[in-house]
Amino acid sequence: MQSGKISSKIKDIDVCDKVQMAILNWRQLIPTIETLFKNLGYLEICAKILRNKIIDTNSKTTIRQAIFNCYHPPEDTSTVEVSENRFDPAAISISGPARAMTQLWLFCMRHFSHLSNIAPKKEAGQGIPPVMEPNPVYQYRLAFLAQRVGIKTQKVGRTLQKNFEEEATRRFLAQVRPAPFNEYGPAGMEENIRNIINTLPSLNPNASREPEEPPTSSESEEPLDRRTGRPYENSYKVLRIESRSVSSSCSRCSSV
Repeated sequence: MQSGKISSKIKDIDVCDKVQMAILNWRQLIPTIETLFKNLGYLEICAKILRNKIIDTNSKTTIRQAIFNCYHPPEDTSTVEVSENRFDPAAISISGPARAMTQLWLFCMRHFSHLSNIAPKKEAGQGIPPVMEPNPVYQYRLAFLAQRVGIKTQKVGRTLQKNFEEEATRRFLAQVRPAPFNEYGPAGMEENIRNIINTLPSLNPNASREPEEPPTSSESEEPLDRRTGRPYENSYKVLRIESRSVSSSCSRCSSV
């Protein structure tokens, strides 16, 4: 401001000072053309996820209006998802449908690589992040969250009716025992799938697992040029660790 690069036509020093204070006191992100387009690219990925996984096909409105139209106040409106599968009371001023929409957006931003065919950005000196198929467990978890926050659509209902554990187990066995090397046969494969699913509830999610510690603030501070758009691979891993609840398990969402 003082150099005149911003609002060069303002010559009055007092007015410049007031404009500068107004900018400094603004608590929200002030985008540039570059950051605007980068962030729109990230949001576009999440918008497609919501369109494909939550909003019914016959809806021709905006995502916001579609979510508002299918919102039905849930029994518990005082809690929000503060980390993976963990809901705590929170005093939030935004309305019910806006609160629900915000939580769905955040979930998609955290897990976009498991809900789409888009990977995080490549880190310099590292290999290209793998592009994964949409994971049925994450799709179920997204639908479960939508229902919990009051979003009711046909797509959400169909997803919740699926046996996501069976679908995920079938995919896994198809990879480790592809058809040419499958010695079990169709009947044996189905039996193995049932046995694995029946074993899941007895597994200890913390067995032989060192807890992942979130990085300190100095470690997690991102350079300015990395804070916009689709996250880089290492940053994406940090985000997922920080947002994960150490006391919850996503393997049995329906037990919450």
